[in-house]
Amino acid sequence: MHLPDFEEGSEHNLGRLWLLIPQLYQSAVARELAGRITSIDYKYKRVKKRLPESIGCLTAVERIELDGCKLRGTIPDVFGALSNLTTVLLPENLLTGALPSSFSLLSGLRHLNLSRNRLSGEFPALPNSNLERIYISSNQFTGPLPTVFGNPRKLTMLWADENRFTDIPASISELTSLDELVISGNTISSEIPSEILNLRALTVLEMSGCSMFGTLTGIGALRNLESLDFSDNQFNGVIPSHEIESLQGLRALHLIRNQFSGWEGGMLDLARMPNLASMCLDREDPRNQVNGYRHCQKWSHRDQNNDSDQESESEPESEPDSDCGSDSE
Repeated sequence: MHLPDFEEGSEHNLGRLWLLIPQLYQSAVARELAGRITSIDYKYKRVKKRLPESIGCLTAVERIELDGCKLRGTIPDVFGALSNLTTVLLPENLLTGALPSSFSLLSGLRHLNLSRNRLSGEFPALPNSNLERIYISSNQFTGPLPTVFGNPRKLTMLWADENRFTDIPASISELTSLDELVISGNTISSEIPSEILNLRALTVLEMSGCSMFGTLTGIGALRNLESLDFSDNQFNGVIPSHEIESLQGLRALHLIRNQFSGWEGGMLDLARMPNLASMCLDREDPRNQVNGYRHCQKWSHRDQNNDSDQESESEPESEPDSDCGSDSE
C-alpha cells in the first residue's frame, strides 16, 4: 500500500493523520508507519470516534495527547505493546468501561491523565509503572484508592477526586514523594489514616466531601502544607490550634461544614500564620474564635459551578475496530 501523503507529511503530524483517516485503512497505515509515529497529538478537536485498536501497532509512540476529542467507548486493551510510551493524556472525553490491564505493562509511563470521562470499575494495580503524575478525577472508579505502582516514591501528584473510591489503603504510606493528594468527593467514611499524616512532602491535601469523621489531631505533622481542604465532612471535637498555627506555609484552610466544637485554647491567632490568605469556617463558634478571620470565596464559586450541568451525549452505535493483523473488508 503506497502512502504518499504520509511519506511527505512531517513526523509530528503523522499520528494525527493516522487518527483521522477512515477506519478501513487505519490498520494498514499503523503497520506501515509503526516505527515513525512517536506522538499522537490532536487536542480539543471533535473526533467523535472510538480509540482504534490499531493504536497497539504504533510501537514507537511516546506521547498520546487527545484531550477533549469526544472519544467514545472503551479503551482498547492493546497498550502493553507500547513500550516507549511515557505520556497518556485522554481527559475530557466520553470513555467508558474499565482501565485495561495492559496498562500494568507500561514500565516507561510517567504521566497519566484520564480525568473527566466515564471510566468505572476498580483502578488496577500498576506494579511496573514509574508514574510521576496521575489524574483520574471525575470518573466512576470504585474500590480502594490506587496506591500500587512500580516505584511509589516517584509519584508526586495523585488527583482522584469525584469518583466512588471507598478505601485508603495502608500502602499509601509508600508514596513518600507525594506533593499533591486530591481525593475530594469520594465516600471514604473513615478517620484520617495515620499513613497520610506521615506523607511529609505534601503541600496540597484536599479531602472535601468524603464523609470523614474523627478529629484533626496530628495534622501539624504535615509541615509543608500550603492548601488544606477538609470541608463538608463530619469531623468533630476541638480544632488543634497549635498544630494549625505550626503550618507556617499554609495559604488556604477550608474547614466549613463540619461539626467542630471550637478551637483548642479558645482561639486561633492568624498573626502567627503570615501566609494564610483565605479560610472557610462555619459561622458558629469556630469562626468567632479566630483572631483576624480571612474571608474565602471558594464555597460560593463551588455552588455556582454546581449549577452548570455537564454536557451529556449518548453512546453511538458500535463499530468494529481494526487490528494489527488485517484490514476490515
